[in-house]
Amino acid sequence: ALPIFMPAVYVLFALAFGPRGGLTYRHVVLWLIFPVLYGAYSLVRGAATGFYPYPFVDVAGLGYPAVLHNMALLVGGFALFGTAVVGLVRAAQNLRAGS
Repeated sequence: ALPIFMPAVYVLFALAFGPRGGLTYRHVVLWLIFPVLYGAYSLVRGAATGFYPYPFVDVAGLGYPAVLHNMALLVGGFALFGTAVVGLVRAAQNLRAGS
């Protein structure tokens, strides 16, 4: 049940503890750095050891085209979610400023 509530918790956290100047869409790009680097690390480590941390990045079972497609979808999903969070936080801040 926890994963269902995490997006709302994330937005509330951003509202309460986000940067004082507010969130910008540049933050979305910064948030994507870790998933992209972790994905690259997982592929390099998996190629060296044969261990892949998730089934959707198992190159041995799926092949590189499918794994890269899966990773692109995941990063795209993170980007969409991050964009939505920035939009919601900015809208809430505008409402607060207008009151």
